[in-house]
Amino acid sequence: MCDPPIAHQCSKGDGAPDQTVKANGVTITVQSAAAKQATVKVSTEFALPCAPGYVWRSATSVDRSCVTPPARQQAASDNDAAASRHEPGSDTCKQGYIWRQTDPDDHVCVTPATYSQVQSDTAQSYAHADQTHVTYGPNTCSVGYVWRSIDDQDYVCVSYATFAQVQTDDAAAGSRHVKDSDTCVEGYVWREAFAKDHVCVTGAIRTQTQTDNSEGATHIVKHNT
Repeated sequence: MCDPPIAHQCSKGDGAPDQTVKANGVTITVQSAAAKQATVKVSTEFALPCAPGYVWRSATSVDRSCVTPPARQQAASDNDAAASRHEPGSDTCKQGYIWRQTDPDDHVCVTPATYSQVQSDTAQSYAHADQTHVTYGPNTCSVGYVWRSIDDQDYVCVSYATFAQVQTDDAAAGSRHVKDSDTCVEGYVWREAFAKDHVCVTGAIRTQTQTDNSEGATHIVKHNT
């Protein structure tokens, strides 16, 4: 048996762990490891085709959100202008621009209006997929709702607007903590969607989160048994 117990290949029962494993269209990448625990990122080449009238946005190589053709063109235009919107030699956006964040690693700089549209498009993407290819299960949300997805086990069904708010709060998390501390700056409190959720949000968002937790089950598709 190899140690630590993370994705790896071993030679004669030992060997250093691989940092990336790719097979059958799925890629697993080790992001960090300590003792016998590791954080990994899982990505896939498989994606649902879009419904008629929608196309993959393709803002990044892994972006498969279903959007309108103009939204796809906007993403391509922003990609072309990316270099001109960063401070020289930096990942920091010039004044008037912010990171697009189609995913946490997407640091293309866009206008705040484009950022808001991107987050809305991402939140509604599932509804714009070809529904004939969608697989339903016991945690499937009703039409108009999506998983909140604060972490990989957060299946609370919330509105698209709430999902977008979660993404915004997560992106701003670093700026709302006292430096080198888990304490929120004045005006913010822990969101606490679950016990270890220490993202700092406004009191109103915390209250909404608790409401979403209590009402989540009412937004799940009920199947006949």
